[in-house]
Amino acid sequence: MDLRVKVQDGIWIVYLTGKLDVFLSIEAEKEFNRLVDEGATKIIVNMENLTFLSSSGLRVFIALLKKIGARKGQLLFCSPPETVKKVFQMVELGDLFCICENEDAALVRCREPD
Repeated sequence: MDLRVKVQDGIWIVYLTGKLDVFLSIEAEKEFNRLVDEGATKIIVNMENLTFLSSSGLRVFIALLKKIGARKGQLLFCSPPETVKKVFQMVELGDLFCICENEDAALVRCREPD
């Protein structure tokens, strides 16, 4: 898994590439925690190039949602491939997360007043 970060107008966009599995979820969680500790309160996770998402990866996202929520922040996801969408549907977590069709839609949603 590769994780790149870009900051645009105070919104942290995280690009995930490859597999987010049990072996890489600990590394991903550390990186997300570092971003929040550095002050990220609005995070978009772009999943366009994510090829696999395990239950461990979902756990990372749930922990991140709790951490960002405690700071009155926003966590959005965008551009999930069909394989990743199916994982969210199988575990019935689609309603827990805000999943946008693409990055532009996520940016618009993130900029909306609270």
